Amino acid sequence: MLVVLDPYKGFCFVKEKATVNPVVHTNGFDQLDWEKHLPEGGNVDKNDSEEIAEENAPKTKISRAERKQIKKQVAAKRKLRLSAADSDAMVLKNEPNPYLAKQRLKKLHGMLASGADTKLFDFGLIAFYKSDVDYVVPGEWLNDNNISFVYEALSTYFLKPHTFGHQVYMLYPALVQLFLHYPIVEEISGILPMKDLKKLKFVFIPFNFIDECDLVDLEDANNGDHWALCLLSVEERKLYVYDSMSFDDDEEDDQLLHQLASRLKTALFKPKDTISIVKMKCGQQTNFDDCGVYLVMFSCYLVSLLMSEEPTNLDLTRVVFNPLSGRLSMMELVYKLSKEQLLTPS
Repeated sequence: MLVVLDPYKGFCFVKEKATVNPVVHTNGFDQLDWEKHLPEGGNVDKNDSEEIAEENAPKTKISRAERKQIKKQVAAKRKLRLSAADSDAMVLKNEPNPYLAKQRLKKLHGMLASGADTKLFDFGLIAFYKSDVDYVVPGEWLNDNNISFVYEALSTYFLKPHTFGHQVYMLYPALVQLFLHYPIVEEISGILPMKDLKKLKFVFIPFNFIDECDLVDLEDANNGDHWALCLLSVEERKLYVYDSMSFDDDEEDDQLLHQLASRLKTALFKPKDTISIVKMKCGQQTNFDDCGVYLVMFSCYLVSLLMSEEPTNLDLTRVVFNPLSGRLSMMELVYKLSKEQLLTPS
């Protein structure tokens, strides 16, 4: 079945037509119009901050002509910097260059994470710290807060503003872990936001595979060995699994997925209902570090499909994901929001 977002009815299922999706090269983030939603101050750099401080500082009286000339000079400098920044962005976007992407990541990391570990900004329910930036660089495994931040951004910018955005819900990793491993099964329905879930059509579930189910420390935010995305289609009673490191006949992973499906059934559905687990073909990582990046790229891409008002079967078979580009887009988002926090009066 295909799912389509009807602007008047919300999400609807329609009969699937035999079509072949074109090959798409993406990082997931680029399928969404972030610039439309980001604060206007998001692109302000260090020099802009200095100019703002200068403009707000006490000044001696100058003539109208002098003031006009100063404004022209400031505008010219700003235009030159923005032009240079746009040029660099075009190189990265149109001709993906690993060297340029890594250099940009290194530069942003240096600007964001230097000094003591302090809070960079608050975004919705998420407090993002300098130490969280360390996990966005290549070679690192995304932590819970990185993923929660992207999910909060997707909800804030692309779901909540839409009339039927409330039909899609993004669960945070910590909540998923608590729900999956809470020892008293009869109480698990109290863990989830049931009032919201009853209105839903789709639930995004960042799933953390853990080798030893009996040795889970629920206070440890970074248990687990591998991230995968589970997408629950509530009406279909299907749990779509997008795993960037999938293996056939992995009994241990299957056991955890069935445990998740069983608990979702207990919390959300009637006793006679069943949830089918559907393993979807999707992009595969080439290392051991990018599973979390693939999870957020899958999530961004699927949100773009669901909110496009075009029929989709949620198939990612012909989508080629670039994890380095995904890390860079995430770092750029963190950078822009951190600058906005810096420029927002307290």
